Amino acid sequence: SSGGSGSGGGGGGSSSSSSSGASATGASTATTTTAGAAPPDATLNTVVVYDALIEFRNPELKLLPGMTAYVTIPIASIKDTLKVPSAALRFSPDISAEEKQSLLESAGLRPDDSVVWVVLGQKRYRPVRVKTLLTDYVYTAVQSDGLKPGMKVATLLIEPSPTS
Repeated sequence: SSGGSGSGGGGGGSSSSSSSGASATGASTATTTTAGAAPPDATLNTVVVYDALIEFRNPELKLLPGMTAYVTIPIASIKDTLKVPSAALRFSPDISAEEKQSLLESAGLRPDDSVVWVVLGQKRYRPVRVKTLLTDYVYTAVQSDGLKPGMKVATLLIEPSPTS
């Protein structure tokens, strides 16, 4: 299905990030507009590629004729909610399977729940259930009764280098 055309991101169809060739004419425009939606031009490595006409401001001429631009078209947004690095949803502490299962059970969590691990100290974590809402794949908006602003969530396990 194709998204609607119009100004300011209107239209109700589905949309996605797309790779698009764009050319700058040397003059900057005052609006950001997407015009029309065409059938896919090609599929490369399972990514559908569309040509699109995009108008944008370019006062510093960072995009020149012949250059390629990667355009992200926002299709949804959420305000006043917690966001966590998406890596926090993939993190698993470096503890035994039994210890992990015990921590999950003591927090009333099931193995298929979405969980972030709150950092309590050196190699100490507490699992917290979250409901994922919206993601840009870098950050994910979440709802949680157990997660509060300012809490540190684990995203990557870094082992200290042995000293010589």
